[in-house]
Amino acid sequence: MKAKGYLYVFGMGMQKAMAYRADFFLGLVSCLFPIVMQVFLWNALYAAGAALIAWSWRREGLAVTLTNVAGFAALCLAGLFLTYCLFLIPELLSFWFVAGNGMQAMSSAVFDFNNTPMNLYPKWVQRLGILILPVFLITNFPTLYVMGALSPAMQVWGLAAPLVVFGIQRVIWRRAMRQYTSASG
Repeated sequence: MKAKGYLYVFGMGMQKAMAYRADFFLGLVSCLFPIVMQVFLWNALYAAGAALIAWSWRREGLAVTLTNVAGFAALCLAGLFLTYCLFLIPELLSFWFVAGNGMQAMSSAVFDFNNTPMNLYPKWVQRLGILILPVFLITNFPTLYVMGALSPAMQVWGLAAPLVVFGIQRVIWRRAMRQYTSASG
């Protein structure tokens, strides 16, 4: 009689466990489905964007080669990383300054400044935007690379500048964390 009771309890436990696993699996699928669909959608948009870029490059007489595509992609990724590092610094300065609205307005203006082709500015502004506050690297360097108008030294700087700015941002981050005190104590 005891063995039958144990088997019954074991069977009920297995039934509950399987129901739990099925619920868990269905819950996992319901959570992952939107993510998978979003990844698929983004990949489709990226593919469409890449096709549009290749079409526009050919229309402009630029070669669609593996080196051009790889250099363009590398400089775009470097620009994305540089954007993160460069525009986090004003936010970190809010640890020392109470009113950060001015810093946010200034970083927004600098980013808008970046969206204009750098060749429209005087040489001293171009040097400032490339070497001192390297915002022109974000949107100008990938295009200049594909056009063949970027010297090898500037290509190296386009890939190295995000690492330099990341180092500066990390130093500021560490100092800001040492200064941080929470509002609740």
